[in-house]
Amino acid sequence: MEGCLKDAHARSELRDGVDVRAVADFIVAACTGMQMYSWIVSGRKDLAKRTASMWQVLLPGIATESTLGAVKATTRRAGALVR
Repeated sequence: MEGCLKDAHARSELRDGVDVRAVADFIVAACTGMQMYSWIVSGRKDLAKRTASMWQVLLPGIATESTLGAVKATTRRAGALVR
């Protein structure tokens, strides 16, 4: 995750002052917890929805305005990634 965020920073896709390491650690922990919780409450059936929701909350705090316009955190897209 840190590598992905470093790449995003190099492309000027992250807001000024974003601590790449701290955000990477947070995302990994959030994803781990989200997967565990999703398993408990729905057998992972709601994982795509939870993943999209996480990114919808997180991206406005770390991504530049122009990047936000280009990124769509949808349940369908998340579903393709969480299989």
